[in-house]
Amino acid sequence: GIIDDIKHKGLHFSHKFLFQFAAAVFLISYGIRIEFIKPEWFGWVVTLLWVIGISNALNIIDIMDGLSGGTALIAALAFFFIGVPGEEQIYVNFVSIGLAGALLGFLPYNLSRRFKIFMGDAGSLFVGLTLAATALGTRYTQSNNLGVLSPIMILAVPIFDTLFVMVVRYIKRLSPFLGSKDHFALRLRAVGCSDKGILLRACLAGIVLLFAAFVVSKTESATIAGAIYLFFAAAIYLLAVYLYRIKI
Repeated sequence: GIIDDIKHKGLHFSHKFLFQFAAAVFLISYGIRIEFIKPEWFGWVVTLLWVIGISNALNIIDIMDGLSGGTALIAALAFFFIGVPGEEQIYVNFVSIGLAGALLGFLPYNLSRRFKIFMGDAGSLFVGLTLAATALGTRYTQSNNLGVLSPIMILAVPIFDTLFVMVVRYIKRLSPFLGSKDHFALRLRAVGCSDKGILLRACLAGIVLLFAAFVVSKTESATIAGAIYLFFAAAIYLLAVYLYRIKI
């Protein structure tokens, strides 16, 4: 990330993937991986995709001051609240609250006009990697098996933007690795939303998803958990249709 920020034209995406692959392998070698997927080798593959995907998702959404940092802050707090008072993977509690504190210190400068600090690839890729690893350290199925999908709900905002952009680029027959104006934030800006309004909407969505993920991971009713997933899946689909119809 630092090299990409320093270089005038940045790194080629293949070089970025190489470093992200190495970082994911490093995590797996220390036992930080998806354990419920069998056979074990397939769990490793899914872990690699998760770590690389979330790292890039936080990087992709970093197109507006406060957007990546704000959604990451909410996600870090979500992992902390769900992980407490678990003692099996105690690192989750320390890493999540530490990351939340760092983001709280960063955001005022990221949003400031006078003392501007940008997250850049160095920050967004690191934050994404940290959240991806933190998500793997908490047991979500102690109350019901559907709780295993809670991390996807917690990180739904950056995941949605990444998948939405990739699908739109595919429809346009463009490479998913090239930059474009298809991000949800830029489409909302095209219909008159201010940057502060977009940031507020994204953070409110993250907070709602935080509480939904908490309920899903703690309720003993699989029916309630399933109903929550279905509701948000329908809402996300309708949002995607609305955003796609915006001309940019």
